[in-house]
Amino acid sequence: MAEIARSLRAGDGERAMTLAAALDATVEAGTDQRAVPAAREVHAYVALMTDRPGLAVELYADAAPAWVGRPEETARMARNAHYSWLRVAEPRSAYDLGEVVLRAYATLPDDPGREAVRDRMRALRSRLSDG
Repeated sequence: MAEIARSLRAGDGERAMTLAAALDATVEAGTDQRAVPAAREVHAYVALMTDRPGLAVELYADAAPAWVGRPEETARMARNAHYSWLRVAEPRSAYDLGEVVLRAYATLPDDPGREAVRDRMRALRSRLSDG
């Protein structure tokens, strides 16, 4: 973790991304599955900080349901996925990733973020159909 942070601070995003992806893969392959959401969150954060918002959306969305029994963490991951999604500039990619964000919100039916995602998806769909 410290090396990832040092790499980010030094502006070496590629190294930070490589280290974060390796951490995520190592933890996922390990025996302590409770550590997976935290490792995935680190990977997502580094993806966002290195201008890969689409990947960050997917990673945060993957982490959201993994926080079993911790709804506040699930909500935080869903909101992080949503925040990352708002940084996806290309309309087609943003539209497609909207479903991923909705998946992150799946266990949070009353969260206002769900409707905000649907609103943006409607706007994106309209923009895409207008051509």
